[in-house]
Amino acid sequence: MLSGIFTKPTIDIILDEIEGRKKATIYEINGTITRLPLFYDKEDISGKIILKIPQGKTFEHKGIKLELMGIIKSLSDPNDILKFISLTSELESIGILSKEINIFDFKFTSVQKQFETYRGKLKNIIYLLKITIDTSFRTLSYEQEFAVYNPEPISVLNENDNPIKLEVGVDEWLKIIFEVDSRNFDIKGLIVGRVTFKKVSIRLNSMEVRIIKKESINTQDNKPLYQDIIAYEIMDGGPIKNEIVPIRLYLKPYGLTPTMNNVNNRLCVTYLISLVLIDIEDRQYFKKHEIILHRIEKKK
Repeated sequence: MLSGIFTKPTIDIILDEIEGRKKATIYEINGTITRLPLFYDKEDISGKIILKIPQGKTFEHKGIKLELMGIIKSLSDPNDILKFISLTSELESIGILSKEINIFDFKFTSVQKQFETYRGKLKNIIYLLKITIDTSFRTLSYEQEFAVYNPEPISVLNENDNPIKLEVGVDEWLKIIFEVDSRNFDIKGLIVGRVTFKKVSIRLNSMEVRIIKKESINTQDNKPLYQDIIAYEIMDGGPIKNEIVPIRLYLKPYGLTPTMNNVNNRLCVTYLISLVLIDIEDRQYFKKHEIILHRIEKKK
């Protein structure tokens, strides 16, 4: 019986992925990219657990269970974890595994997954399957992450949408009009706008359009975190009066996420578009406005 106590199985979780559906591309904070099986809200999560026992050995356990979890995890405090989904399936009660390959089928039906997978500097939103095996001397566990996207219909781009029109002025020295044709955008779409110089008495060196991510958590002790995601130069050199500089900024290359105004009262992720003018002495003049990003995507 001692061999059964000290045998350690290898564990694999194999998800039933959706035929023809591409994996999700997750941009990690350290600059790496993770590819994960992709699911949408209210889809089934099913697959197989494979436990392999060394040939000729047995494995004694006190229970094998599988948990599907959705969690909000703080990056600054590893103990700050909130579960917003916790579904459990008992695969086997106390017993002994004697076969070399042991397969357990599982299925979680119509799982509500209302928040998208997210990687931030303050919080992460993570979905995973965790298998736990209790034994007399230890607890074995293994996790498999999957991703969740929640696409919206293209019609949301026209809901409560208005052009953005901002004036930037510095006393009597500078006056410009900053216009963007919309405030709703697909995260893989195109921002179109223009900058019109009405008065220019400052020697400008360049001009940029920036997309800024604002990440905030709902506690009194934490200030929002602002991060420049895109800094795109649209002018190099000094403009003249009445000059119009066009803006065409493609968003797809930057791995943006949708706007998330309230994730379980723990996290908000919003975006700003900012026009930044830089003069020959490196002084900056800017104006910014909130935009709303959406994931417009067909389910495949």
